[in-house]
Amino acid sequence: MLRANSIFTTLLLAAACLSLVATANAQDQTRFVLKLDNKLIEDFKSFGSLRSTVPEQFKERISFVELQFDGTKDGQPVEMDWGLIINGDSANIVLDEAAIDSIMAQPVRVAVPADKNTFDDIVLQYDAPAGTTPILNDTGSPADAFFIKLGDNGTMSGDIDGFDEFQIATRFGKVSMPMDQVAGIKFHTNADDAAVVILNNGDSITGTPTIPAIKLITDWGQADIEPSKIDSLTTTANATFSQGNSDFGTRWTLSTGNSFAPGFRGN
Repeated sequence: MLRANSIFTTLLLAAACLSLVATANAQDQTRFVLKLDNKLIEDFKSFGSLRSTVPEQFKERISFVELQFDGTKDGQPVEMDWGLIINGDSANIVLDEAAIDSIMAQPVRVAVPADKNTFDDIVLQYDAPAGTTPILNDTGSPADAFFIKLGDNGTMSGDIDGFDEFQIATRFGKVSMPMDQVAGIKFHTNADDAAVVILNNGDSITGTPTIPAIKLITDWGQADIEPSKIDSLTTTANATFSQGNSDFGTRWTLSTGNSFAPGFRGN
């Protein structure tokens, strides 16, 4: 059922690199906009999900999420009763083909209950047609995909079983690193076999990780991969690590292009 909604006019933020816009009316209701284009929709269908991190200034303020398509973003928004599925710190919106068609036709808004707007991330999950279902985890939900580049330039992707966190020894001591805060890991960066971990907020940590063999669950089965064989691991398809100079010396960065996934974003 479609229900027309008023358009908020006072612009609070427009951050093109994050594909986010927030506006508010006199009641301080705030919309959080996710902008889609043909490439993002293609990636969404291929990998099963897109993720966007909510900036600190908008946490606990979002009244609804607005999904826009590049070619029709100026159309009259409609409100859809799709609902949010709160899973830990993530708010999940499940989209099937009909929902994607609706978004491509005109902007669509999904209401956020006032008592459920404390999430850190918004995740779009693809409900694929029969026969094209993305990888599922043991709860039957679309799994968070990981993308691995091997030392021989091979690539693999899938869900990682039992890899919720890992230890990394830094010059300040050992740190326990939850994987839901990690955008990517660049392995074997020096002769001491150190790694660089890029976090969702763009910060980086350098140290020696303790990671057992990774059990990668793919659509054809399980692959056990030793960390010694891995060049990099990211939460975004086609993400690339690069090394450059900064005021603090040489620094690794992670470019995720136009994806909703976290981390450093290139132009």
